Amino acid sequence: MKSLALCIALLWPLFSANSPKAELQGLKVSDNGRFLIKEDGTPFFYMADTAWELFHRCNREQADMYLQKRASRF
Repeated sequence: MKSLALCIALLWPLFSANSPKAELQGLKVSDNGRFLIKEDGTPFFYMADTAWELFHRCNREQADMYLQKRASRF
């Protein structure tokens, strides 16, 4: 259950009201299936961090610190 809450916390910015939804509309997968492209065919560059290490290398305090730092940047 804690990992579900952590996943929601990490993904929430993608679906929140302040995310640039207009930028995301009209995206599709390229014909070769390897990247996202805009409606006009230009590549869409998406940069994010995944924080996979939270699940097996961090204790609760370290995970909380990381999530607080990430949340403060939005």
